[in-house]
Amino acid sequence: MQYKSNYSRWTTLRLAINFIALLLILFAYQRLSHKAPAQAEGVNPSLGFAEGEFRELNKNYFNNTLPFPTITWFYNPNERAETEQTANGYVIKLNPAYNKTETQMAMDIYHEACHIKTYQDMIEDPNLLFENQHGPHWQSCMKDLAKRNAFALIW
Repeated sequence: MQYKSNYSRWTTLRLAINFIALLLILFAYQRLSHKAPAQAEGVNPSLGFAEGEFRELNKNYFNNTLPFPTITWFYNPNERAETEQTANGYVIKLNPAYNKTETQMAMDIYHEACHIKTYQDMIEDPNLLFENQHGPHWQSCMKDLAKRNAFALIW
């Protein structure tokens, strides 16, 4: 009987080790599989293109009133892009999985520029602080760009 008890303990220990190893493998797979595929493919336009696009948009449609943001890559499988307000200004984060062409990148830059415009306007008008991030003020910015044919060269 002592033999069966030791055998049972070793079997339980082996199962626990196998289970932990399986969890580690699944965790590693999950982390690697969520890395943006474009990162490895190297097919994305450069961040320099995004910076130039923002400069032109700011000059032509915002009269250079928007502060120039830092533009960087970020890897989030659920987001195309996002704008963050920091103590040092704004950061536009672009996901390379979604920004594989200059057209896609330009569209995201225009979208994020309207967020910066909205954030700047919130400083002047605190009533806008309670508006949805894609609310009427942001929508008005995007519609204004469309009315002024800002998208004509990228659609």
